[in-house]
Amino acid sequence: CDGYDFPRGMSAHAKGWMSACAQLSDLAACNATPDALAFSWMIPKGLNARNITEIASGIRDCASYSNARVIGGDVNSGDKLVLTGAGVGHSRRLVSRRGAVQGDVLAVTGLLGASAAGYLILKQGLRVQGGGKLVELFSYPLPRLKQMHVVSRLVHSATDLSDGLVIGAYNLCMDYGVAIDEKLIPYACGIERVG
Repeated sequence: CDGYDFPRGMSAHAKGWMSACAQLSDLAACNATPDALAFSWMIPKGLNARNITEIASGIRDCASYSNARVIGGDVNSGDKLVLTGAGVGHSRRLVSRRGAVQGDVLAVTGLLGASAAGYLILKQGLRVQGGGKLVELFSYPLPRLKQMHVVSRLVHSATDLSDGLVIGAYNLCMDYGVAIDEKLIPYACGIERVG
């Protein structure tokens, strides 16, 4: 929603893209191929038609990037912009958060912290050398669908990191009798270059 997920200065198109990517990233973490997305909008009074069109274009463009279709949703009015989505997909080998076993390696794709840095640059109005790239990484994340399909046969459990590494790691370990050695820092590997 505006002010929290979407800091001031974020484009309307990026708000739509990010909202779609959140759903697609959840599907990627399950090793699912996306089929369709649906969204419920809460639109504040005063949001002009151009912004609404740009948000819808961002949703459509991210869905299209991932070969998914936007199949509808619901629209209401409210105090601030809120976009709530749901994604539907299919998988021949579903991967869940459950399944981590002692001795597994924790690996990530992408650059940890880059998105958070872009968020802070926008939220706090900072001027940082190279900040434009960080803002772009925050505003236009890429769902890791191809990367997950490549490694899915090697993976016991997975999650997306939209809430950060600590929460993601906790979710993988919670109630499954495993723990992560905090002295080991996962590294951004070259998986994103495959395919």
